[in-house]
Amino acid sequence: MTFDIKNTSIFQAVKIERFLLFKYAKILKETSLYLFIVSLSFIVAAFFGYISEGFALKLPILFLVFYIIFFEINLFLNLKIRKPEIGIKI
Repeated sequence: MTFDIKNTSIFQAVKIERFLLFKYAKILKETSLYLFIVSLSFIVAAFFGYISEGFALKLPILFLVFYIIFFEINLFLNLKIRKPEIGIKI
């Protein structure tokens, strides 16, 4: 029986972690949170009539949805992929 590193769960986790979506999930999560906070100021601008109300309400919702999506991806990466279950007890 030979040990093949490519068949281990740790190697698979590292390989999956290099995928583009997982690689930038944390940065995209933080960016969308900051954009959500900034876009909340558009609601104040819409109140004073500087921009349309529809745009001012849709933009924060869009950034909030992006934040939730990237938060879930980042959480999945940290809990399931980076910490795979090991079948053998030492």
